[in-house]
Amino acid sequence: MTSHLTTRLEDGGRVLVVTSEPPLDTGATDRAALVYTLSVRARPNAVRSTYEDGQAVLERVRPVPLSGQVL
Repeated sequence: MTSHLTTRLEDGGRVLVVTSEPPLDTGATDRAALVYTLSVRARPNAVRSTYEDGQAVLERVRPVPLSGQVL
C-alpha cells in the first residue's frame, strides 16, 4: 500500500510536522513494518558538518534520534 503524508513546516522550516494518520490494519495476519521515507535537503547556507540533533516522534512512541551530513 502506498499513501501520501500531509505535512507542514514549522520553526522557520526546521521542523516537519506530519499531520496524516498512517493507514494501519492490525489484524492477526498483517504484522508488517510501517515504513515512510522523508526526503530532506540542506539550506543553501548550511555549513558542511554532521548534525546529530534531530529526532522523529510518532504519537506516544519514544523519539528516535536522527542524524545527517551536509556534504
